[in-house]
Amino acid sequence: MADPSRTQQYRSCCRCHPGTRSASTCTPGCGRVPVGVLAAASGRTYTSVLVKRAAGMLVAVAANDDEHHAELEVAFAATGRPVVVDLSTLLVLSRLSSADVVFGQVSELLLARAAQDDVRRAVLEVHNQGGSPGVLGSDATSGELTFYQQTEEQQHFVRERTAAIEAFARRCEVRDVEPSATLGDIGDQIRAAPWAAAIELAAQEGLPLWCDDLAMRRFTSEAGVEGFSTMAMTDALYEARSESAGSAEAIDDVVHAAAKTVSELLAEYMVDVPVTTEQLIDQARADSWVPAAAALAVSRSAWWTGQPDPVHQLMQLLYPAIRDGDPNQLPGWQHAAMFGAVRPVALPAERCQVLANLALLGWESEPAFHDLADGLRTARRIAATLNGVGDPVHALPTALVALGDSGIVRSEQLVEALRAELGEWDRTST
Repeated sequence: MADPSRTQQYRSCCRCHPGTRSASTCTPGCGRVPVGVLAAASGRTYTSVLVKRAAGMLVAVAANDDEHHAELEVAFAATGRPVVVDLSTLLVLSRLSSADVVFGQVSELLLARAAQDDVRRAVLEVHNQGGSPGVLGSDATSGELTFYQQTEEQQHFVRERTAAIEAFARRCEVRDVEPSATLGDIGDQIRAAPWAAAIELAAQEGLPLWCDDLAMRRFTSEAGVEGFSTMAMTDALYEARSESAGSAEAIDDVVHAAAKTVSELLAEYMVDVPVTTEQLIDQARADSWVPAAAALAVSRSAWWTGQPDPVHQLMQLLYPAIRDGDPNQLPGWQHAAMFGAVRPVALPAERCQVLANLALLGWESEPAFHDLADGLRTARRIAATLNGVGDPVHALPTALVALGDSGIVRSEQLVEALRAELGEWDRTST
């Protein structure tokens, strides 16, 4: 049975007024609550929330090695067997060029009827909005009705993604779900949701759940149902292919295919996938250097803890590529880097120091004064969102020493000039 405290958290989330998020303490894309719960809280179909990225990034992969290894073992065991599938995975599969190969690793995909109904409602919504210039919704802060205009490009995006999910749903075997105690006292509103139905179906059939929402998989585990991600299944696929490869050329083909899958997941805002710096640069170029999918990856602790020398990758590879591509985008990338660097740091004083170090470092060997000052303003804005973190400007003298120890020269006069430029910090006005 699921953890009662976790269940209560999800029930609280679903008490939000439909169409608003202001009543919820959980933020979309936070990775702590299943996206399906947030969809119910906003009064939207699970499918449309996934398609429109209303939940922001999709935390699909377990950054913890032990957790991912456990999911990899489940994926290996699921090979050649039927599994239950969540709609998040149908979205991910619909974006992979190797979808048919990955799909073919299992004998059958079972889909809960509630999920099928959700997809059908989403398709109907798209059809009904086809001639509309926008949609009526609620403002996330005030809760008041607001008209959101949609461009033709946005409408095409939604139609195409929704149709792709529907196409994969048609390839699944639809099953009814019998009421059970698997999810405990989770409430009828959540129990009827497609994500909850998927968990209950997996428990009912005694099968693992293929799901690309990490928060949902963790809840699934608490409910006694094993789960795995598409990343785990592709790792299992390519590991098996590597072991059976008969030549160096065949191994290279496997490595190339695995890298392509990771790049495609990155492009779809799937975070915490094991990307290389070269893949980040390629994605940044595809996004016209705007801090989008690749910057989101850099803003996650998984990238910083997964690199042997992340600052070197940042300064010697990533920043120079962005500077050559579109230097006006560098401040946004610096903001993402600062956020990612402080995430794995626990103590507020150390977080403050990390922000100061990156701000004084800048994004080139001889940064302009105004760029350093703006970087410190960014550091202050980030510090203001973190509990107990002080003013990064006060940590500049220590940052000067830290950079000097790494062979990066900044002068005491520069630090004093920056402190004079920034002045005292009014945390409330940052």
